Amino acid sequence: MNEPLVSVVMPAYNSEKYIKAAIASVVAQTHQNWDLIAIDDGSRDDTGKIIAEFAAADNRIRFFKNERNLGVSATRNKAIALAIGEWVAFLDSDDMWNEEKLEKQLVLARNSGSDFVFTGSAFVDENGNFYRGTFSVPDTLDFRHLRLHNVIPCSSVMIRKNLLKSVR
Repeated sequence: MNEPLVSVVMPAYNSEKYIKAAIASVVAQTHQNWDLIAIDDGSRDDTGKIIAEFAAADNRIRFFKNERNLGVSATRNKAIALAIGEWVAFLDSDDMWNEEKLEKQLVLARNSGSDFVFTGSAFVDENGNFYRGTFSVPDTLDFRHLRLHNVIPCSSVMIRKNLLKSVR
């Protein structure tokens, strides 16, 4: 079976402390048909150098650099425009994924006919120690409740690219 390509969007700004773990969590995915669009948003640390090293080692990683800081939203939109996958997944440069994240979301999307999926999340401190508890996905979600409280962690989202054509 031909597995769908997932374009992973990663804006990064002064992320040298965390970005290695973030990129490594993409490389470790059990679903291997992905490309990573990592954009250094004018960092003043070694963020760009770290991304460039990963890109040199894996041709699925595409590295871009903003000449000046544009902010996370503009940088994320730039990466979305560069995405070539059927699906787009978001990963902030200070977050990490479970190694089965993409695989499980693709199975869920296929089995449910969904075009937009997200997960709960767990939290770690700057030393990698997990906090107690998780942020769980609610059993149901509707627009009215979502307007009151956003329960969708950005780094958990995977959405069909065609739905992002006119929405940023």
